[in-house]
Parts: sequence; structure tokens; C-alpha cells
Amino acid sequence: GILSSMDDQRLLVVSLIIEFDEQILFMCRSKQKDHAPGEWEFPSGRVENGETPEQAAIREALEETGLDIEIVKIIDNFQFLRSSNQKPADGVTFHCRSSSNDTVPSEEHEDYCWLPFDESPSFDLPTGVLESLKAFRSQH
Repeated sequence: GILSSMDDQRLLVVSLIIEFDEQILFMCRSKQKDHAPGEWEFPSGRVENGETPEQAAIREALEETGLDIEIVKIIDNFQFLRSSNQKPADGVTFHCRSSSNDTVPSEEHEDYCWLPFDESPSFDLPTGVLESLKAFRSQH
């Protein structure tokens, strides 16, 4: 069946719209990254083997932002090509709530900012991030 041919297992990535006090967290990727260096995005990361997307979301939030989050709901599903090898990957965007904004970025990001829900960032956002943001706003 389909599942047994998953040797080229598609990468599954979680993307996190983290809110605190009516603001959303945006992060800027380190210029050292192979995929989308220097790009602004939501915290994100891959789902590891044996993990649910929800577990990955909570782990990635802690690793990349230092924040302790709870998941509110899934906002969006998306597909993208990872630039290193152009393999198709799947993504899930979660709306998450943080208990604080004490952000501690890992070395994966070199900058971050919290912006009000309806404020448009002054920096460029990739199409997928804009789509997720639009989906988030339409639900608020």
C-alpha cells in the first residue's frame, strides 16, 4: 500500500503562529541557514519520527523561542519545496498561545519581534507565511 512505499518519506514541518497579549511572534532566520537564510518567518521545524505534529510544535517552540506554548488549533496546511534538494514537503500551521513573551531565540534565528495581530510587518514575508497570516487573521 501507499504507506509501505514511504522510504522517500515526505518531510513534515510545523509552523507556529505564537500569540501573546494580542501580538504575534516573527523570527528572522540566521544567514547561515541552508534553507531561506535571512528570511523572516514563524518559528518552525520538522516533525521527528514517532512524534505527532502537536508534540513537534511544542518542542520546536521551546527550542527556537524558549516559550512554553499551548496549541489552540490548526490554522492551515501547506506544501513547499525545500530549497536544499527541492523535495516536496508538507507543512501544518498551528495557532499557539504563549504564557509570556520572554523570547530566547536559538542560534537558528538572529532576530525576532512581536507585532500586533493586525499590523503588517515592515519586512518582506515569504508567500507561505503571508498565507498563514491571512488565514489566522480571517479567524480572529
